[in-house]
Order: sequence, then structure tokens, then C-alpha cells
Amino acid sequence: MRLIVFISIILSLLLVLFSSCGGGGSGINDMGNRGFGQISIKINWPIMKELKNNVIPQNTEYISLKVEGEGLKNPLEVNLQKGECEFLFSSVPAGNKRVTAKACKEGGEVRIAEW
Repeated sequence: MRLIVFISIILSLLLVLFSSCGGGGSGINDMGNRGFGQISIKINWPIMKELKNNVIPQNTEYISLKVEGEGLKNPLEVNLQKGECEFLFSSVPAGNKRVTAKACKEGGEVRIAEW
């Protein structure tokens, strides 16, 4: 019985030793820049029958996105018009970020959401 336990322990250790995350990555992303990444934003604009329980108010004409945080001298900003569903901030320096999304209409803000 002790032999079976001993063999099980050895096999477990060998399994842990030879299994790893793999890939042997260099820490460089697809763009070839060390310490940079991307922030992908997707917006699900409401359809008329869903407006009652939606985060985005009915009279929203565009969403204003702003990214601030470590490694950024100036915030990254973009406005997505109604119907635009995706935006990709690329070459974003590594570090903690704060994304602010403002639901807007011409002449003023409607609602603010922050992540």
C-alpha cells in the first residue's frame, strides 16, 4: 500500500513539473510593444421595447467614453454615435485605468456610468 502511495506522489510531482502554462511567451503583445494593451468597449444600444429597464436612457444620442489612469499623460476620449456598437482603444499603457461613459444628447449629459 505504501508503494502505491509513493508511486502516486512521484507521478503527481512529475505531472506538475512537466505541465505548465506553455507558450513560452515573451511578454510582448501582438503590436510588438512591451507593457501596452487594449481596452475594448461594446455598447448594446436598446431597442424600443427594451427601453424601460435599460441603463442607456431613451433620448441618448451618443456615448462619450473617457479613459484615465496610470501611464496616460492625457485621457483617451471618443464619442460613439447612436448605433455605433464597438470601439477599441489600442496601445494603452499597462496600469490601473478608470473608464467613464456618459450617455449624452445634444446640449448636455443624460446619465453617467463609471467602471
